[in-house]
Amino acid sequence: MNLEKKIFLFESKPRMPSENLAINEICLSMVKDGGYDFIGRAYYHTNGVILGYKESVEDVNQEACERQGYEVVRRPSGGSAIIVNPSSTLCYSLFFLPKA
Repeated sequence: MNLEKKIFLFESKPRMPSENLAINEICLSMVKDGGYDFIGRAYYHTNGVILGYKESVEDVNQEACERQGYEVVRRPSGGSAIIVNPSSTLCYSLFFLPKA
């Protein structure tokens, strides 16, 4: 197995959900562009509510989230809304192109 174009990142310092989503986009681009065959990433979010791409922001009490320090963001993929915080949520993302 050639590990030259495969990496795994573990980040112990929590980042805002918007920052982590932006980093994920960069990782995806690096795989699509051929710089890496595989990127694995494990990370923590600061307090946040992450919506799937089809969920309505109207379903979230924005005022309550702001008051309690929760950033509300939307990810470009599907799935349900998740509530994240650094003390109870370890997230991971895997980036690769499927073999035809």
